[in-house]
Amino acid sequence: MAQALRDDPQLTPHLASGELFQRVLQSLEVHPLRSLVLVIDALDECGEPGTRKRLLEHLLKACRREKWLKTIVISRPEHDIQSFFNANGVPGRDLGQADHSRADIRHFTEARMKMVADKRHVSQHPDPWVGERRLGHIVNRSGGLFLFVETLSQYLMKYPNPRPPLARLLAGPSEEASIELHKLYLAAIESRVDSEEAESRLIARTVIGVAPHRALCDQAIAAFIGLEVTTVSSSTRRDSGSAYIDPRILHGIVLPTRFPSGP
Repeated sequence: MAQALRDDPQLTPHLASGELFQRVLQSLEVHPLRSLVLVIDALDECGEPGTRKRLLEHLLKACRREKWLKTIVISRPEHDIQSFFNANGVPGRDLGQADHSRADIRHFTEARMKMVADKRHVSQHPDPWVGERRLGHIVNRSGGLFLFVETLSQYLMKYPNPRPPLARLLAGPSEEASIELHKLYLAAIESRVDSEEAESRLIARTVIGVAPHRALCDQAIAAFIGLEVTTVSSSTRRDSGSAYIDPRILHGIVLPTRFPSGP
């Protein structure tokens, strides 16, 4: 291949594919005494489905013609790649389900969730922040992708209380690894709106909707919208310009009947 590029510097990737690769293999006067293994990593991140299919077709043809050439392809289970292997009877192995891989990613998940708990000061009482059951859910959704766990930990670090966003991400049935990763990316993009601001808006909507009819205490709001009491208390004290705390009714949050007029 290197000689072909030296002979023709204008050789394009299209012309350099397939046929040229096979001609180079056929021109070898001496074949290796042992098998030569060609490893392709992260094929799913290379090109489009059409170009990946053509590449796999050329590699498969070359391996079938040259018995000394072996190819190992490492990839996420994208539909086009999986379909090609299935149609051509190419054996595969799901590394995400291998015992040693699962143990590794479980250990990595434990370490990352502990990091989140330590940095965000997540309470471990009365229930552990991430117990065995929830840890298993995270590992299953990762599909063996360490990138999923790393992205998840960075995403959760944005929240003063990471319990609710983690619960939202783990809700519903688990899907294949690539879909779960895309869902996590989408959640991370949507969270570009400051998480504290989003929580404050949620609390404000609750107070505006209910407080004109009855006083709400921090505990009632927290139970209603699924946030920690400390988060609610901090937000309501910041917003004391539009609502006030009435100590006579168990720290009830009350909306004034009239708002001061503007300047």
